[in-house]
Amino acid sequence: MGRIGHLCSWLMISLCAVAHANTADFPAFLKKLQQQARDAGIDEATMSAQFPQIKLFRRAAAPSSDKERSLERYLPSEATEQRAQAAKTLYLAHKREFDALALKYQVQPRFVLAFWGISSDYGERETAYSALSVMASLAFESAQTPPDLSAFFAALKRIEQHKNTAAELLSDSNGLLGQPRLTVSAYDRCGTDGDGDSKADIWGNALDVFATIAHCLNSQGWDDSQTWGRQVRATSKLKSALIGEQHRASFVQWQAAGVRRYDGAALPQRKDMQVSLIMPDGVNGRQYLIYDNYRALKQFLHDDYKVLALVHLSEKIKALQID
Repeated sequence: MGRIGHLCSWLMISLCAVAHANTADFPAFLKKLQQQARDAGIDEATMSAQFPQIKLFRRAAAPSSDKERSLERYLPSEATEQRAQAAKTLYLAHKREFDALALKYQVQPRFVLAFWGISSDYGERETAYSALSVMASLAFESAQTPPDLSAFFAALKRIEQHKNTAAELLSDSNGLLGQPRLTVSAYDRCGTDGDGDSKADIWGNALDVFATIAHCLNSQGWDDSQTWGRQVRATSKLKSALIGEQHRASFVQWQAAGVRRYDGAALPQRKDMQVSLIMPDGVNGRQYLIYDNYRALKQFLHDDYKVLALVHLSEKIKALQID
């Protein structure tokens, strides 16, 4: 992985030129990509077996409504009562395993369940595509200069090292793996065997999915003595420089700046936590103070909309007496 990572920074430059020179010439792109994989240390047997199987994958165009999304529409559609009830059923069916994971990784079960629910609707949304084909195609069609090929090389390395077969490495249309929708690097770091069979099957084994999510969050410093954050109201006179994850302050400082609980009450009088104020829909939309656990979730979901859907679902699950 280290050797591949160092090589990618300069290998991507030449590959980008190929991708943009002729977007109909996927075979030529693959030929270049194969040579770069060889230079990156992928063995010939792996390349000979895998490259002939790689096909151009084209994603369906995103619905126009995605471009006009708002939290007021998005959250009710994702953090649903139906998903919360499904989480309760799953928790009761696997209570012993969830409680053991909570002790081992110090991650509350409701967040593991919410992560799973938002990522793949508890496995109902399948990861049905060849990860190698998706990753190579995304790089081929990338508008970025250079395209990111690290995930593709990492996936090849997993196959070379017999950690997964190509048939097992299935992704969604964004190249994310398994029911938790992890990048290859995240799967490398925290893919976990949850049932003792020495495999981390995040595609078909629910116990491995639970353990992997808990391990991932723990690896980012999850603190089970805290929650994720809270919805608040901020004065319209708040300086724009204070808004965003880059700025952190104590509750006492936010109180002095004009931020209040959503119901208008005072914030906790604590100076020991450094939290941030975010407004994904702008100053006229929902406003949240976010804690370190929120930041841990964003390391995997990357998008505030998805993270907020997850945490709102976790609150609905908590309301069903699941911690």
